[in-house]
Amino acid sequence: MEDQEGKSKPSFRWIWLLGILVVLGIVYTISKKDDSSPRDSAPGLDSTGMAADTANAGSRGLAANGPDWKKVDFKSPASADAGISDKEIRVSGNKDYTIYKIPESLLFVPDQTLMQKGAITKLEQVASSINKRYQSPSLAVFSDGDSSVALSDKSKQLGIDRAIAIKDWLLKNDHFAEGSVTIQSRGQANPVVATGNSSKSQSAPEVVVVAYRKGTNVPGK
Repeated sequence: MEDQEGKSKPSFRWIWLLGILVVLGIVYTISKKDDSSPRDSAPGLDSTGMAADTANAGSRGLAANGPDWKKVDFKSPASADAGISDKEIRVSGNKDYTIYKIPESLLFVPDQTLMQKGAITKLEQVASSINKRYQSPSLAVFSDGDSSVALSDKSKQLGIDRAIAIKDWLLKNDHFAEGSVTIQSRGQANPVVATGNSSKSQSAPEVVVVAYRKGTNVPGK
């Protein structure tokens, strides 16, 4: 009897040890599965060189419930805007969106993201015009940073940084709600180059703000 009891106790301990090892294996497997689950990537540069914009709902330029920015036609017909007195601000668009273009040289100190003194007046006119035209619009500040223009890496990055500076200004001055403004790029579909004769010089870099309607205050729009 004593021999049988003595032999059964080690066997019983081995069963407990085996059970503990099985439990530990299950816990380890579950923890590894959680670690491999997709996570949000940190802000940085995407495959085109554009600064990653956490306000975007994806890499295709889609706002959370908004427009496909790739369909914006930057050659839309010019339109008059009584609220824009500055002739350096060009306005165009259609019934769904309005495009505002301003030469970068009129907004920023050369080779910097620091805004010039007169830049705020121009941006105030743009913000005021948008608010008069639309209720809670989706906005995009377009950079020429990855267009087909043969720009240096430094010039491309400067264009991106300037677009971000415009976005920050629009948000910090309480003109528009957080999350309503994204950074986009004109890209290959709308390169900033002169058309026709290839010997013509390239267009000067521009700051381009596009307001896309969700609602509107303007009759007939």
